[in-house]
Amino acid sequence: MKILLITEFFPTGKDLKFSGGVEARNFFLAKNLAKKHKVYVLTSKLPGTKKREELSSFEIFRVGNTRSYNATANNVIQRIKFIISAIKFANALDIDLVDSSNFVTHFAAKIVSFRKKIPHIAWYPDVWIGSWIKIAGASGVLGEILERTNLLLGANAYIAISKETASKLKKILTGKFM
Repeated sequence: MKILLITEFFPTGKDLKFSGGVEARNFFLAKNLAKKHKVYVLTSKLPGTKKREELSSFEIFRVGNTRSYNATANNVIQRIKFIISAIKFANALDIDLVDSSNFVTHFAAKIVSFRKKIPHIAWYPDVWIGSWIKIAGASGVLGEILERTNLLLGANAYIAISKETASKLKKILTGKFM
């Protein structure tokens, strides 16, 4: 099987410095899936990173404009540019399944899934519906709209990071949880 993981940020090089749990999850998922499958990781281009990198038997493609590591909800423009770049790049890949890891990548993965007629798995670290404006201020309106759109569009399966996140998701939609 050929699997695409779409994630905003991903470690690079031999040092593999993780900035958080999402990156660690995606790295170890890619590493373990690559034992039996062809795995591609599609992520942001960070300063000093290569556009293409092979790491631990899987390929990493960094797309879009070079951006700094900034995962704040207020970084709207760079995130929109990443979504567009990720969709364009993924359309050229021969893949059987797409996995995404946050509200930004869920949207890109859903579009790719729809166009290629392949399954989409959405890993969910948290649900912010109803909290976006409180957390991110005025730009939270866009986050609220994007997350609601993602859940409306759906995924073939959802993987919640915790029972609390699964409970939040179940209140909003009926879907598959792993």
